[in-house]
Amino acid sequence: MKDDVHGSIIARSKKKFSVTSVVKPARFLSSRGGRGKNASHHMHETSVAQRMVDTAIEVADQNGGGRVVGMRLLLGEMTCVEPETLSFAFAVVSRGTRVEGCPLEIVRVPTRLRCRTCGAERGGDLLEPCACGTPGGEVLAGRELRLASIDIDEEAALPAGEQP
Repeated sequence: MKDDVHGSIIARSKKKFSVTSVVKPARFLSSRGGRGKNASHHMHETSVAQRMVDTAIEVADQNGGGRVVGMRLLLGEMTCVEPETLSFAFAVVSRGTRVEGCPLEIVRVPTRLRCRTCGAERGGDLLEPCACGTPGGEVLAGRELRLASIDIDEEAALPAGEQP
């Protein structure tokens, strides 16, 4: 299924685009790998940030080529992505692009679980048992790694023939 991009005007010079399933959590690098605890985390956040910048530029190109002036990311607690590291990586990889200087709003999505035995919903950790004593549960929320919106300034569109 192709990603849907829908727009609605939020200001005279801006369009807001809702983007679904853009940054996929797929497989994460383990922080327990042989390169040390932080090495794989930083590499992971950098690749996520690069994908976000690429996606924002692609959406901007598909909608008149304007400057990206805002982005909103839904980030689940279970993703193993550190928000501060991701923000830093985003600032670095967006330099020299139409995304540079764009505010990145990161919305943390708490973990929500449903017990497979009693059906109770709860927050917390998969390793913590439910009140009925059953460990684990079905994950309802907390795995999100998705761009919820991209704001584009239409007045900052590139002149015909100019490259981003």
